[in-house]
Amino acid sequence: MDDLRKYDNDPIFDTWHKSGRKPKPGEPPVTWKENEKWLQDRIDRGDKFWIATDPNTLPSVKNGYVPGQPNGYFTARELAHLNKNGIKPKYKP
Repeated sequence: MDDLRKYDNDPIFDTWHKSGRKPKPGEPPVTWKENEKWLQDRIDRGDKFWIATDPNTLPSVKNGYVPGQPNGYFTARELAHLNKNGIKPKYKP
């Protein structure tokens, strides 16, 4: 969350930030269902995956998201979804 533009100029990375779906003030937040569909579309097309956050620092998925406090919850859910699909992304800080 500190640097959402980290991979903007790297053409091999397709990121949520590049998708253009970053809510502006007053717009509804991105839901897990929307995020999951975006991720599943990339799984279905055969993308490779990296993770830019140390997986050891992610919270437990069962703890839930705290609105207004980015805590890695969506990243943890994404990682769990990838693992469920047999994908073990590489950590790329």
